[in-house]
Amino acid sequence: MFTTPDSRLHASMRKPIAPAYTAAHLVQLEPFVDHCVSLLKKRFFEFSESQEYIDIGHWMQLFSLDAIGEISFGERFGCIETGKDPGNIIAVLESFLIYAGRVGVYPKLHPFLFRAKALLFPSTKNLSYVHDFGVAVVEARLDKVLSDDGISAMDTVSKLLAAHQANPERVTKDDVFASGFTNIVAGSDTTSISLAAVIYQLWRHPRVLERLRGELKGVSDPITYAEAMRIPYLEAVIKEALRVHPAAGLPIQRIVPKDGRAIAGRFFPAGTIVGINAWAAHSNRQVFGEDADVFNPDRWLGDPEIVKKRDAYFMTFGAGSRTCIGKHITHLEMIKLIPELVTNFDFEPETTEDWKTINVWFIKPIGWRCRIKALKKGH
Repeated sequence: MFTTPDSRLHASMRKPIAPAYTAAHLVQLEPFVDHCVSLLKKRFFEFSESQEYIDIGHWMQLFSLDAIGEISFGERFGCIETGKDPGNIIAVLESFLIYAGRVGVYPKLHPFLFRAKALLFPSTKNLSYVHDFGVAVVEARLDKVLSDDGISAMDTVSKLLAAHQANPERVTKDDVFASGFTNIVAGSDTTSISLAAVIYQLWRHPRVLERLRGELKGVSDPITYAEAMRIPYLEAVIKEALRVHPAAGLPIQRIVPKDGRAIAGRFFPAGTIVGINAWAAHSNRQVFGEDADVFNPDRWLGDPEIVKKRDAYFMTFGAGSRTCIGKHITHLEMIKLIPELVTNFDFEPETTEDWKTINVWFIKPIGWRCRIKALKKGH
């Protein structure tokens, strides 16, 4: 579904699984995220004691993998406890992103290069770990349904299997597996990049960090989703971090429809592929102001009409009918984890230089290592 260019086919693929990704379903997923947040906090307190430097981007991805595993399948991969990547999932995903980011620009080469992909990117063949994990969970859940035990769990796969049981033609078994598999492949990188971007921007802007801590005083532990949504500055900080560092680095493409279209005074005939990069859209000074290159959460708290216009240009999760189906899940993970990190820890980078990124399909930070410092109670 993620890579399907045909709008009608995309809509038909999205429709049967969409109910499992609605904002209304988030409250049922919250306990899964709470569990992973608690585990990560425990590890960070341990790092505070040991005073070692850790790769923040890597640990955000370990968190994201476990969280999306619980959300999708009701089971974690065990990344947070071990600090390891079972099945080498992260390296596999990175190889796929490099392949897709480069070959995707020249799609005619894909049929020829795809067969050689395992030779060009050896780790990609290890994606079978995620595949086998997903198949085993789906089959186990389906066996439970067929044995009349029913399904009471609220993870995405269980919810879709219940829909499959009710109407096998509308929601097929392949739909169920593809949903869980896509969550892992498409959801862990984007979420971890976004989480790291928030932490990085808060470190670079201590006044914003202190103000956010002030806004978070007195919240419950762990903060509930409903509670977090009542703190506008928290939402503004997250949104602004995603504006200045959207996870995706390639253009969001569209195919010009019948009869062609004029865009910015230039005519494009039908069938032309056009697109815009979120990084470019988010730098538009006419929309975001003359300080568009500056991290400023307050830009999301001003005049409602101006904010509405900025929302229309906010493309971190895509736009229109192709908006990322999992954006509510990413938002849930972020709005639950960031308050816990902000109120419990300080981050001391190994170097004060700007972080470095690898720029392929996603703009992923590499090697941004920090020492974790636990805050004193009552901070």
